[in-house]
Amino acid sequence: MDAATQAWLDQQDADLAATIRRRGWSIQYIGGDTCSAPGCNCPESDGPPFAYTVGLFGLRHPELLIFGVPPEIALGVLNALGRGIKAGNDHIP
Repeated sequence: MDAATQAWLDQQDADLAATIRRRGWSIQYIGGDTCSAPGCNCPESDGPPFAYTVGLFGLRHPELLIFGVPPEIALGVLNALGRGIKAGNDHIP
């Protein structure tokens, strides 16, 4: 792996960890035109876009997943649920 890509990955990891420490979770969105890695040549996805949480396990809750919606909706739903979980709500059936 070249130095520029490794530096980018290291920064992404640091940003993710900082977000989880600050908020309690982070959200990753996959699909559409979301690749920002240096020299990314990602093929077009043949599936629906999706988003998932990272860090809710630290709040003693399973991670959450939503798919088939635009980023704004996915982020809104997952952040609302994350805030509820952080406040003590349990979304496990």
